[in-house]
Amino acid sequence: MAKRRISISPRRFFAFVVIVILGSLAMNGAIGQQRALDEQATTETRPMSRLALLICNSEYDQQKGQNGSEPMPPLRNPCRDVDDVASVLERNDWKEKKEYFVYKNQSSKDLWGDMQDFKNLYLEREAAGPVFAFIYYAGHGMQIADETYLFGTEAKYDPKVTALAVVNHRNPNGNPLAGSVQLLRQMIYQIGDGGEGSIFVVIDACRKTNIDTYVEGINDENLRSRYFQKKHGTLRNLRGVKFLFSTTYGDYADDGAGANSPFAEIFVRLLKKTGLPDDLTNRVVDEMPEKLNGKQTPWTFGSVRPPPPTYCLTKVCGEGK
Repeated sequence: MAKRRISISPRRFFAFVVIVILGSLAMNGAIGQQRALDEQATTETRPMSRLALLICNSEYDQQKGQNGSEPMPPLRNPCRDVDDVASVLERNDWKEKKEYFVYKNQSSKDLWGDMQDFKNLYLEREAAGPVFAFIYYAGHGMQIADETYLFGTEAKYDPKVTALAVVNHRNPNGNPLAGSVQLLRQMIYQIGDGGEGSIFVVIDACRKTNIDTYVEGINDENLRSRYFQKKHGTLRNLRGVKFLFSTTYGDYADDGAGANSPFAEIFVRLLKKTGLPDDLTNRVVDEMPEKLNGKQTPWTFGSVRPPPPTYCLTKVCGEGK
C-alpha cells in the first residue's frame, strides 16, 4: 500500500514557526520577570545597616613650623556644623557610637586612624548585608588631581615648598602634602564600589588654597604650568558612591560669619526636610548659588543606587517641602 504523503503549505509552516517563537519569548519573559521580582524581594528583605562618620577640624595649631612654614588658619564653624548634622541624625534614631561616630580637631594621624576604623567597620557590616554609609567632613581641605586631601590640626605649609612637592609627586599612592590624609585612596577606594549598599560623601572644605593663590602670582611660568596641570583631574566613578562638595573644583568654601558655614546652614535645614541623598543633593545644589548670589556653587558627582527607604538619612524620605 502506498504511503500517504503529508503536505504542509508554506503559509501554515510559517504560522507554526511564529507561534513557537512567540511562545518561547513569552516563557523567557515570564522567567526573567519572576527572577527580577525574586531579586527585588531578596534585596528588600536583607537587613540593611547604616553608618555615619562625622569629622570636623576647627582648632589648627598656630605655631609656625620648621623653616617658617605657616599654620593653617583656625576656622569658626566646622564643629558647630558637625554638631548640627549629628543632632539631626540623633533625632532620627541614629545611635551614637554604634551607627554614627563624631571626631573633632584631629591630627592627620588621628584622621587616618578614624578612617581606617570606619573602613574596617563598613567592611565587617557589609559581610552580613548591604550598608548605607554617610560621611561628612568640615575643615581645611585641598584637591589635587583626583584626590581630596583633608588637613590635620598640625598641618603647616610653605607655598613654594608645597607647590614643588605637588609638581614632583610621582607615586600615585603616595601623599605629597605633609599633615594631610587622602580621603579617597586611604578609605573610599579601599571600600571600593558600595557593594549592595551606597556611600554618600559630603565635603565642606576649600578645593583651592593659599598655595594655589601663591602659584597664580609667581613669575615662574614653567612651575605655574606644571603645578596646575598636575592639580587638574577628575574623580574616579564608583558604583553606589555619591559625592557632594560645598564648592566647585578650584574654588574656596566660605566658613561663614554666623553660627554655621553657608553650606552647612542650607544642608542641615534641607536634611530635616528630606533624607534621600539624591533629593537632598539636588535641593542644596539648586538653592545655594541663588542664596549666595553665585559666590559659592556646590558640586556633585556619582550616584547612590536606586534607594529603598533604608537609604534615607532621616524619617522624611523626600516628602518634605
